[in-house]
Amino acid sequence: MSDEHSNDDIHANLNLLVSEFKSMKEEIRGSAFGAQEEVKRFKREKDVTWRFKGNRVQLQFNEDIAGSLKQIDWLKS
Repeated sequence: MSDEHSNDDIHANLNLLVSEFKSMKEEIRGSAFGAQEEVKRFKREKDVTWRFKGNRVQLQFNEDIAGSLKQIDWLKS
């Protein structure tokens, strides 16, 4: 009977560790995505002279779409 209780404790601890690991993994992914967004923001703030305003708007749109796709890809894995 004590073996059964011991196995239950081991399984409970293992489940707790797996849950904590998954939580940490998501936190790290979120941090990495946040850092990537900060880098993009700094790049945008850099002085760039655009010939046409539409080019800048298109670049920002493309970066936003690419960031969203990367975030979806990270959430899948």
